[in-house]
Amino acid sequence: MNRLAARLERLDWPRPLLVLITIGAFLLVYLPLLVIAVFSFSTTRIAAFPLGDFTLQWYQEMFTDPEIRNAVTTTVICSVGALIGTALIGIPLALASYRRDFPGKALLSKVMYMPVVLPGLVNGFVVLCWFTMLKLPLGIWAVVLTYSTVIGAIVYSLVYARLLRLDPRLEEAARDLGATPRETMRYVTLPLLRPTLIGAALTVMMLSLEDLLAIFFLIGDGYNIQMLVWSRLRVELTPELHALATVIFVFSATVVVFLTTILEREKQQLR
Repeated sequence: MNRLAARLERLDWPRPLLVLITIGAFLLVYLPLLVIAVFSFSTTRIAAFPLGDFTLQWYQEMFTDPEIRNAVTTTVICSVGALIGTALIGIPLALASYRRDFPGKALLSKVMYMPVVLPGLVNGFVVLCWFTMLKLPLGIWAVVLTYSTVIGAIVYSLVYARLLRLDPRLEEAARDLGATPRETMRYVTLPLLRPTLIGAALTVMMLSLEDLLAIFFLIGDGYNIQMLVWSRLRVELTPELHALATVIFVFSATVVVFLTTILEREKQQLR
């Protein structure tokens, strides 16, 4: 298998063939989303051709649906809470692992990867068992705690890997020039880490928006966007779901483009 992969890498692929494969891959992924977006503006309730007249009715019904609004609120709270929790867990642990030698440092780096490699089903079930034994209430904060530990391990690995690639002479030069540890962190280390932190924030947001299994165990009597869409799809594919899927895709694409643009600018400034 490895020999076959090496041979494929050495092949001189024709440029038109590569372009064709790329276009085919994008169509395979995004064409269904385009079809869903088209049906979200049609007056017909059934996703079938021919299309009806242009309408914004389904978007109006989506924004006025109390279940969708509650699900969006829960999703936003979970995502923001996960962003804060992962920053409070992953970044300090990465800095401590980079700057200090302490007993169990090598074990910590291995243990931090465990929540990442375990399936979401296992993570959700394990945390549910702990909450049940400790008699803690389920709900949004249980989900935020789970996201903070599981996705925090990813933030830890990203930040720690970036710290290992930093030139230690930059911080030493700042200290030699009279900068305090806090000033060195603010004016030297954090600007160098900013692209990684932006990428980590993007990762946290995307992972918190797509995880369903863990939140299914821990949300209690609440629900988020993923659970709402999953439950409604079991009954009927309604035009409101087409509109909701279109809004989610546009929002996700906007966030990705915005953060990647900032990331590219930061990389150019560091060169």
